[in-house]
Amino acid sequence: MSLPGPDLAEALLRAQSESRVIDVVPAARPGSLAEGYNIQAETAARAGRRQIGWKIGSTSPAAQRRRGIEHPVYGRLFEDFCFTNPARLGRADFIDPHIEAEFGFRFGHDLSLAGAPHDRDSVLGAISALVPAIEIADGRCVDWRDCDGAMAVADNVGHGAVILGDAVEGWVPQSLADEIVIVTMDGVELARGSGSAVLGDPVEALIWLANALPRDGHSLRAGDIVITGTCTGLLAVGTGQRVTARFPGFGEVIADFNNSGGGQGSKPAKIESRD
Repeated sequence: MSLPGPDLAEALLRAQSESRVIDVVPAARPGSLAEGYNIQAETAARAGRRQIGWKIGSTSPAAQRRRGIEHPVYGRLFEDFCFTNPARLGRADFIDPHIEAEFGFRFGHDLSLAGAPHDRDSVLGAISALVPAIEIADGRCVDWRDCDGAMAVADNVGHGAVILGDAVEGWVPQSLADEIVIVTMDGVELARGSGSAVLGDPVEALIWLANALPRDGHSLRAGDIVITGTCTGLLAVGTGQRVTARFPGFGEVIADFNNSGGGQGSKPAKIESRD
């Protein structure tokens, strides 16, 4: 369908609830990243879901060129769409699901608005654990993989769901750029990448977010989960597939799409409160 009116937030919510895409006409699209973030925030407010953290997108030069932007963008993570590992998910609960293997992090301390700009030491000092993750990217507009940055931001940067692996404490930040990540589907390796695909180092993505959020009146808080962007590209997934993301030294994360609908992955039991 084409969207005839300006109420993009409502249309995106409806598309998500009905598991379908919308064709957003040019006049209804946000004209800037700021407008895109306003629509993202309005959509989240209307949904009334509990936010548990943030996602970072467009963390490679190729993705930024495709979006027509010069830096990453961020979206929101919600408790309703966060699953423990291993997760059994319904393919029919998504529109156009694609897999991304990502380094995630849990924050143990606040990064205050007043403390910005934040440097590497202050960001690392606020992290309590590394959390390997699979993001299920799944946009609500027909061109979600190729739309411009403002529309991507309005659509919550194509976020569908996230599966969190076991938290890892005592990790070495200096090694993440070289850490290998491997994705298999039904036991066949389809992609291999490393932390260097994420702004050269996933910690650099965290530093970017820590300083981008205060400009919009937000900040990273104790209990937040942040996923930092794909190490292995975007991989389509269908019914009857088991996806495994292996993070040697940090564990693995599994998404099983063998059921056709009604995801059965349990919600995380130990996400710390950010309220």
